[in-house]
Amino acid sequence: MPTTQEGERRLQLIQLNDLESDAATEMLGLGVEQARSRLSSLSSAPLKIVARPVDMLPAGDITELLTVTDDQYFVLSQKIGGHLAASFSMMLPRSSARTVIRSLRNDRYTRGRLKPSEYEALTEVGSTVVNGCVRALCEGMSLELTTAMPHGFKASSDELFAKVSYYGPVQWGMISSLQFQIDNKKHEAYLLLALQTQHAKELKRAISLSLGAFVESLVGMAG
Repeated sequence: MPTTQEGERRLQLIQLNDLESDAATEMLGLGVEQARSRLSSLSSAPLKIVARPVDMLPAGDITELLTVTDDQYFVLSQKIGGHLAASFSMMLPRSSARTVIRSLRNDRYTRGRLKPSEYEALTEVGSTVVNGCVRALCEGMSLELTTAMPHGFKASSDELFAKVSYYGPVQWGMISSLQFQIDNKKHEAYLLLALQTQHAKELKRAISLSLGAFVESLVGMAG
């Protein structure tokens, strides 16, 4: 069995340090802002979307986190290939999915099940966010990635990883909470890049290699 020190060294090969987390958060923030700009045309109320700091966590820890938030989610997931074999998803808790799409449409009736047209609109919202974030990650880390068409589905927190494991069992996830602010009301969601261990290491390495440009941008803003 591995010693405690060996276990810590293995974690250091995967988990993000503060600067790497900041860089990844900045990349996602750029993608989210691109998505917000496109989605503003769909909203009759002021729209703001904020990506909070990212973290790399074991899949089991993420499942526990999602379970605390809600037991059912609307998920928009995209299969990723190329340099990373992974999936990128936006997950809206059941209650948030209903209020987000109806707030965007200026529909004040927030109870009741989602209609087919509302699911279509949610899929458009999720696809816009997911595509924007994946594009920003590609550009920020200079990665060549291939993507499949995003697809939406409903899943419990316990079912999620099984449904986004396109390449086999997932051990890690880079996760960020996402906040939709519509007409001064806040609605929570999550962004998740789900990976196997070997690709989690590749992701950390790619983020680390991008730090030079990230630090230069910070210096430029400070100047």
